[in-house]
Amino acid sequence: MAMRTYGSQRLTIYDADLATRTVTMPSQTTKLLSYASAEIELTPAPLVPTSDQGSVWKSDPVEFEPLWLTVALTEEDRRFKVDLAGYGVFEDGEERPLTDPYELGLWDDTDAPSVIVMRLEEIAAEKTLGWCAYGQYKHLADLAFIGDRLADRVDPRLLRNLTADKLENMSKLQPDNYERFSCLEDLIRDLENPGPIPSQAVNRVAFLQNPYTPAEVVSIVRRRYVPLLKGIASS
Repeated sequence: MAMRTYGSQRLTIYDADLATRTVTMPSQTTKLLSYASAEIELTPAPLVPTSDQGSVWKSDPVEFEPLWLTVALTEEDRRFKVDLAGYGVFEDGEERPLTDPYELGLWDDTDAPSVIVMRLEEIAAEKTLGWCAYGQYKHLADLAFIGDRLADRVDPRLLRNLTADKLENMSKLQPDNYERFSCLEDLIRDLENPGPIPSQAVNRVAFLQNPYTPAEVVSIVRRRYVPLLKGIASS
């Protein structure tokens, strides 16, 4: 969702990671996810913890009924999931307008709905950890997009500090997942040498228009994103 506000065409259809306020109780989150109007109804499943420390909660499925739609949807198409992570946001969020990558004319540019998302540097820091710790190709592809299209909007010093702070935080919360990474330079080495990208990992990621091949993703991350994380000019 956050990357969509920056023009990314990577599709995230059934997984919405979004929060606009601090929520401390599962009952509060369930209330926020529930919605009914003349056009759409949202009915979330009960939130359940997905980590031992109770810092990650999931509602799966959240069912939605688009009452305005005349085309019948399958049961699967009317479901998505919401993950609520309490790992900590280090910087204030930013309100950004949504984009319409399908060119459906849903709204004028001056009347686009907006969402509150993390700062771009914090998004990039989390995606750096997401790739290094879990090897999820979507994060590497997003880092390539940031390095290629959004590098001039990134504050390298803030990116570096946020990535180091988040690594320290996650190493305490999930030591087994981060035991290979003791410092920021370990993350940088992993980004510079990601190894072969399995085709099944690539196939799990969908784009409206895919701008990069896996080889291009690796090259762009190495040439354009890693220098930002090092705090030097990219080439």
